[in-house]
Amino acid sequence: MQRKRVGILIVSCLLIGIAPLVKASVTFHSMQRQLDTLFSEGVNGDGLSIAAEIAEKQSVVSNCITVAEQRYRDQVDAAVLSQAHQAVEQMTLAQTVQAISQAEAQLDQAFAALIHQLESAALSAQDQRYVIGFQSDYAAAEDRISRDGYHQAAQKVQQECSGPLAQLLMRLSIGSLEMYQGGEE
Repeated sequence: MQRKRVGILIVSCLLIGIAPLVKASVTFHSMQRQLDTLFSEGVNGDGLSIAAEIAEKQSVVSNCITVAEQRYRDQVDAAVLSQAHQAVEQMTLAQTVQAISQAEAQLDQAFAALIHQLESAALSAQDQRYVIGFQSDYAAAEDRISRDGYHQAAQKVQQECSGPLAQLLMRLSIGSLEMYQGGEE
């Protein structure tokens, strides 16, 4: 009888000790899902999201590559074209917010290098307009990313998780929240 009480007491203590950890894990997973949804679907769920803007940037780089390859291959460094192709491919392969953030940084560098090469080339008047349009479209997507409501939501989540107890529970339950790191002003 005594062993049964001790066993029940131990199980009760374990449940009481584990319950906050389970609750924290559920809470942190919920926060992660909310941030992921905001990233991919937009603040209003309308598709106007950071993910859509990054896809727009990827499309601009692809179009820029096409112009460079079809008309100015002899004036654009092959390494720069290769870097741009690789950056577009990395964006295609990126599945997590963290991987997308890293691939976007590579895309930004590749685009800047490719634009620099094209601006140095002897462009036709039409292609000069294309390059200006590429730069404008890319800058517009970056601007929309910087003003996206995701950043405010992510900052709020960071504030809610900034206390020492919250940090400890997060590390014990899920490790860390994955947040988009690019595009903030």
